[in-house]
Amino acid sequence: MKYEEDKFEENDIQFEQKEKTGFAAWLDNFWYHYKIPVILILSFALIIIISAAQSCSVHKEGKSDISFIYAGPYKYTPAEERIVESTLAEYTVDLDGNGKKTAAIRSFQVASKEEIQASDNSITNSYSTEQMKLFSDYTMTGEASIAILSEYLYNQLKESERLMDLSAFLPNKAVALSDDGFGVLLSKTELYKGSEELQHLPENTYLCLLRPLIIGESSKQSVYEATQNTFKALLINE
Repeated sequence: MKYEEDKFEENDIQFEQKEKTGFAAWLDNFWYHYKIPVILILSFALIIIISAAQSCSVHKEGKSDISFIYAGPYKYTPAEERIVESTLAEYTVDLDGNGKKTAAIRSFQVASKEEIQASDNSITNSYSTEQMKLFSDYTMTGEASIAILSEYLYNQLKESERLMDLSAFLPNKAVALSDDGFGVLLSKTELYKGSEELQHLPENTYLCLLRPLIIGESSKQSVYEATQNTFKALLINE
């Protein structure tokens, strides 16, 4: 018998595929029709879980009364952050009633293209982009509502409707509000003038209040009211 006769083409063999039934068939059909919404929902849930874990890691040694966010081109050292926290703690509400007022600040070095160029390569575009993502994720946790923002980020959050309108919130109309009413120019406050560490920030830095979310500390009425009172206290001398 010739060798060629023993050969066979792959196409000569046909495998019978068994049709899926029951749960396997339902799962295939569900994934075919809904895979994109499922992927989006799982991605959003993963962002929330990671952000919440980051937030918890900050406070694992003891939760502060009020949390703050700073985001801008200046990078605080850990030692400077502790000094800023001590300064801000003087204005916070004793939320847990332990007789001690405490504050925590999360800082992110985020810069605009112009600020990156002006930094003489001390800030890279990739690093700023990474910090921007961390900042955006953290603002979605609802753990902090008082924000100290560069003009670049202030405008971004204002456009995304994340900021409270302060024009009706603050009783003192003499406060150095921005023209749009969503922020206070930090350099015009006594808080800024009395803090060497805050004076490291550009003069066009804004103090503002984020809208409450349905998750995190800002979702609790008592916490958000305490945050509002702290924000007012920061401007008490204005």
